[in-house]
Amino acid sequence: MKPKRTRRAKAAPGVIVRKAELAELEAFYAMRLHHYIAELDGQHLAMGTLSRAGGRLWGWFDVREGLTSRQRMAVIYAIMKGLRGMREPIYVTSNEGVHQKAMRLLRSLGFRTTGEHVHGRQVWVWNRPDADVAPIHLDEANHDRT
Repeated sequence: MKPKRTRRAKAAPGVIVRKAELAELEAFYAMRLHHYIAELDGQHLAMGTLSRAGGRLWGWFDVREGLTSRQRMAVIYAIMKGLRGMREPIYVTSNEGVHQKAMRLLRSLGFRTTGEHVHGRQVWVWNRPDADVAPIHLDEANHDRT
C-alpha cells in the first residue's frame, strides 16, 4: 500500500509568527511579570518571578543545579530576604514526586501546603504579615531589590 501524501497547510494571508516581546506577553495575558535574579561572584544562581493572577500573588523560582554549599546558602538567604519584604501571601506550586529538593526548600523557607492543586501541582503559600521591610509594590516602575 502506497503511503498517503500529506497536504501542505496554507498560511492565512498576512499572518506571521515571530518571537514575542515581554511587553506583548504581558498585554496578551493581562498580567505583569517581575523577574529577579540571585547572583554571587558574577554567577547567576537562581531566578524568580512574581505575578498577579486570580487575585493572588504568584511566585516561581528556579535554582541552578550543582551549586556549592556557599552558593546554596546565598540563594536561601536571597529568597528569605525577598520574602521578608512581602506584606501579602505568596503562592507557588510544586510537582510532587518530581522535585523533592524543591519541596524541602519550600518547607525550609516557611511555605506550607494549602490542600489545593492547580493543573495537577500542589499549591503552597508563604505569609509573613509582620515584615519589618518595606513591601514590594508590583505597580512601581522600578522593581530593583538590593
